[in-house]
Amino acid sequence: MLSQLFTTLLLIGGVWLLVQFLSGRQHRQKVIQKFRCEPPVQVARPLLGFIELFKYVKAFNSHTFIPYAQEMFDESGHTFRETALGESFVWTAEPANIRECLSLQFKNFELGAFRRQMALPLFGKGIFTSDGKDWVHFRTAMRPSFKKANLGGDLDMFEGMWVVADIRPGYPS
Repeated sequence: MLSQLFTTLLLIGGVWLLVQFLSGRQHRQKVIQKFRCEPPVQVARPLLGFIELFKYVKAFNSHTFIPYAQEMFDESGHTFRETALGESFVWTAEPANIRECLSLQFKNFELGAFRRQMALPLFGKGIFTSDGKDWVHFRTAMRPSFKKANLGGDLDMFEGMWVVADIRPGYPS
């Protein structure tokens, strides 16, 4: 009896994971076709990405995450996709992609639970940890601060910015 229950639960879990995988893949294909873009390079992560997740946490805790991320871009290119613990992440340092993610197509992207949990203790609730309507609210409140007339000094430090976007199947496209 117990083995039948376990087998049934295992089968249901497997079917659920397969549906999630296929749904995500189908959504990504729709986004790629709609915006006529090339699919990002897929970076292989062995052991379901556990090793990479450990490296992320280690780099974050040792305050070396930015050099670590730069190393990943050097190895994988300006835009790549990786899967860790069943979640798919697209990393980009391409200015046109960042512009699309942060302003023109923002409604099609979200930060993702992992990034939000990592950033919330550092930034609190705000533009860097919000999605959807909350993000629009924070962006609208901050917009006057970023008019060219209000910006002074050297903005070269923003030249090498990079973004991690989480494209979700449920988001509008």
